[in-house]
Amino acid sequence: MRAPVRVCLLALALAAACRPRAEPAPHELRIVSLSPSTTGVLLALGLRPEIVGVDKFSRELPDCAAIPALGGLFAPDLERTLELAPTLVVGVRCARAGSRCTRSRPAARSTR
Repeated sequence: MRAPVRVCLLALALAAACRPRAEPAPHELRIVSLSPSTTGVLLALGLRPEIVGVDKFSRELPDCAAIPALGGLFAPDLERTLELAPTLVVGVRCARAGSRCTRSRPAARSTR
């Protein structure tokens, strides 16, 4: 009778060990700011703890030196940005540079 209990406990332990990596909570705010002006606004709003990445020019702002830099205004490092798992990415629109402003919902991440 003890062997089936051990097998069940072992199976539960293995299942728990194989679960996918924990995703950020839905209400957790992880912000990447790609413009010094938007970074300044976020700091003024008291959102410094939620900022996980900034553009290289925002690093000169107070309290931003320790935040990872993700490149320039118009050429951010997209791979590093995705590694930070942001829930919100903010920046500015520059019509002269030919950029487009788009809004999207975060894509569901694959657990594979």
